[in-house]
Order: sequence, then C-alpha cells, then structure tokens
Amino acid sequence: MAATIRVGSSANFDATFSGTAPIDIQWKRGTTVIASSTFTGAGPGTEIVSELASFGTAVATAANDGDQYVVVATNAAGTATSSVARLTVVSQRLFVTDGSSLQLWNNPHALSTSRPADLSIALPGARAVATSGSQLFVLANSGIAVWSDALGITALTAPSFTIPLSALTPAPTQPLSRLTATAAGLFVWSQEGAWLLPAPFSAATTATAAFKHMWMQQPSLVHVPSPGGVDRLFMGQISGAGLLAWNAPGLATGQPMHDFATSNANVWALALSNTRLVGGGSFGAVNPAIGIGLWNTPTAFSTARAPDVLLASTAGTFSSNDFVADVACERDRGLLAAAVQNLSNQRLLVWENLAVAGASTAPSFSGSLPSSPKRVFSLETRHYVLTQGEVAIFEHPLAGTTLRTVATLTGAAFTDFAFAR
Repeated sequence: MAATIRVGSSANFDATFSGTAPIDIQWKRGTTVIASSTFTGAGPGTEIVSELASFGTAVATAANDGDQYVVVATNAAGTATSSVARLTVVSQRLFVTDGSSLQLWNNPHALSTSRPADLSIALPGARAVATSGSQLFVLANSGIAVWSDALGITALTAPSFTIPLSALTPAPTQPLSRLTATAAGLFVWSQEGAWLLPAPFSAATTATAAFKHMWMQQPSLVHVPSPGGVDRLFMGQISGAGLLAWNAPGLATGQPMHDFATSNANVWALALSNTRLVGGGSFGAVNPAIGIGLWNTPTAFSTARAPDVLLASTAGTFSSNDFVADVACERDRGLLAAAVQNLSNQRLLVWENLAVAGASTAPSFSGSLPSSPKRVFSLETRHYVLTQGEVAIFEHPLAGTTLRTVATLTGAAFTDFAFAR
C-alpha cells in the first residue's frame, strides 16, 4: 500500500504473512535491506496462520519522495515478495479550484509530464483559493473553508473550520471572486471592493468575527512586513491613483482610508521581491508607458512616489497594446516573472537578479502562453501560469533564452490556484 506524508513526518507500513515457522522477514527500500526479523511461532515446523509485520520509516526529507518499499518473507518452502509500496513525501502542493472542487498536485516542482490531480475534493462553488503560512483558504458556496495544515490534507481531511460569508458586512451584492491571504489578514473580493478579516485565523477568532469593508477596485495586494519598521499593505489601483498604501496598525482596526497613494499610474498586479515592490501597469499622466514599475525599500517611503525603475520599452519588451495580467517574484533567487497579453499574443517574461535590474535590463527568458493568462506564480526555476482552463508549467532552459514547457495541467474551468510549501 502506498503512503503519503509531509516532510518531517514518518510513515508506517504493515505486511501480513503466513507459513511454516521459522519465517525470516526483510524490509527493503529499493534493493537495500533496512530491517529484518524472524518469526518462530510456537516453534520450528509449526504453522503460522496469520502474522503482522510492521515497519516505521525514519523522519522523511524531500529526498525520500518516491522511495519504494517491499517485504521479503523466507522459510524452508521458499521466498515470497510483496508488491511495491511507494512513499510520497510532500514538500510542496499546488491547489486549483474549478467551480465545483478543490484539486491538488503533490510536489509540482517534480512534475515532468501532464497528469491528473493527486486528490480532488468536492466543494460546490469552489472558485478562489489562497494560502498563508500553513493555512489554506477556499472560497465556496458554504463559506470560506480553512484547513490548518495545507501539506497534510488527505481525502479524509475535513476543513478545520469554515468562515461564514454572513460575516461580510455590508453583505456583497456582486459575486465574490477572489481571496488574498497575507500576514495582515484575509481579503475577500468582489467588484464592490474588498472585505478584510484581520489575522490571526482560528475557529475561535473567526466564529463571531466581522469583516471590514474597504473600497478597493483591484484584487492585487502585497503585505510588507518590516521588523523594527512600519508594516505596510500596498494595493494596486486602476483609477489613476497607482498604489494605495496602508500602515498595518491602522489597517488592523478596519480603518478604510489609505495613508498615502501614488498618482498618474494604473497598477494592475503587484508582487514583492526581497528588495523591491513590483507593479505591472501603465505609468505617466501623458502617453502612459506600459510596463513594470520597481519601488525600492517599500517600507521607507511615506509619500506619493513614482517607480524608482520602470521596465517599459526596453528592447521592445512592451508595446502600447500590452496588458500585464500578473507579476510574481521568486524571492530566494531574485527572479521576476510577468504574464503579458495583447490582442495578438500572450507571453511570459522572466528577469533574473531583480535587485540590480535597471531601465535598460531586458528579460532573461521568455515563452509563449497558450491562452490569456490570469495568474502567475514562481518557485525556484519554475513558473506556473493559470490560463483559460489550464495551468502551464515552464522551466528555465538549459541553454538559450526560450522557456521550456515541462507540463500542462488541464481542467474544464480552472478559476484560481495557490501554492503551499
């Protein structure tokens, strides 16, 4: 029997056998004997009708994913070998909603071919998903289902608790379509704006909690934690205000007014690198430039400020017809990925070493997208793009500048995705 565990856990395997004593039992991982024992029954020559042998693995690391175990039983009559039990060790998970269920793939960083989800959980109306720390949030008809251990979910794992949509005050009149989970709180979006439930989240704190309504037009948020400084929440705005910024202490009380804003910009998508705030949109009051703005030290400024660097017409990267659908940063490697579309094509652009990127820095890699992009996420050297009905997975090339497609996960109507690790 196969077993699925998360990194840092152990698995137990059992085997039942029968025969004439004595019976020697060997547990093997691959071809290596890792444990052995002898069952003597009531004595040599006696019959063992049914006996159970058990084995517990050591604490698993990501390197143990895919380990294969067998049991070999030997007595005077010969040798019998069990079927193979495969161990799956989950260090990452990709979650996708499709309107009727939550689907998940284990270890998307290891996918090398397209395949069905490892688990599908029926959840009527599941249309948006987000993660924060170890928690998973799914917007569905029944409310916002919350699992406390995203990597530990199995087919038998019920949500830890559910946040009722009745907690949204005033009640939305437009369909809810997006979740954003940050260290500041959980945001639920509709065309009327966002509702905020301040963190932390637990069954006790959310049972009677009320969301705070905030008038926001664009579901792009970045929370910037700053130990010893000012925690900030930035939101992209599409009405010419550019970035709206809140200081988190005021935000936690539900204060709806932003502390400051930039102007002469429409910011459609936001992400955070180790050193810079990244926004895709249009910049400038006259003949606005389409591209990506980079703001340095986002916790340090407190007044309206244009981007410190604007990646716009660099080497023909962007045109006036482009739309930056989403941006993502891989903070460990300093990567920036942008999903861009216009009337004739869709493409994924990737910059390396974002910390030193300047206005003349061209993308390091690029690749064509199969259809209009909705979301993009980057992890290590892979980039995941949610498009119309599929998740396309790209990886950096071994040579050249063209991103290579390693897998495509398809679905009838994928609506959102999120990652846990």
